[in-house]
Amino acid sequence: MLKIRLANNSSTEKATEDLLRKMLEQYDLEPLVFTYDILIKDDAIPHSHPVLTLNGSMPGDYSSLLASFIHEQMHWYMSSRRGAMFAAIEELQREYPCLPNEKNKIARSEFSTYLHLIINMLEFQGIERFFGLEQAKMIISQKSYYTWIYKQVLERADCIVAIMSKHDLTLPAANIDM
Repeated sequence: MLKIRLANNSSTEKATEDLLRKMLEQYDLEPLVFTYDILIKDDAIPHSHPVLTLNGSMPGDYSSLLASFIHEQMHWYMSSRRGAMFAAIEELQREYPCLPNEKNKIARSEFSTYLHLIINMLEFQGIERFFGLEQAKMIISQKSYYTWIYKQVLERADCIVAIMSKHDLTLPAANIDM
């Protein structure tokens, strides 16, 4: 059972918590949960560590909340698979030797950008599992950050997935009960 805390106990944070709980009832997200401590905070930039923190200012945005939840949980998943993660990142560095350097296209560091090729692919696969391929493509293509990374997820999925699969970095199984 998730332990969900609200930073300010605001109405938007409460609405986001309600939406998250509704998603947990509707979808079998348990196989994608690697940390049970969740903080919802208005205007927070979602992040995974030390406590998985979700933005509380998007209570009506069902698909974005699910995408954010899956994304941050996948960071915890990678934390439990460090050896495989580092090996996959080494291969991704060979596949993508030159990264763009414009703000919002990549992550904060080179390492984080390579890591996010994996994380964002897992996020995409999770969204696809619950909403279908076309909806997943639409959600991912509308992101205003990590734009180069998401573009690779959409355009070079086969390459990224092959590297991930080689190192057994696949999306954990879940049942869909819609």
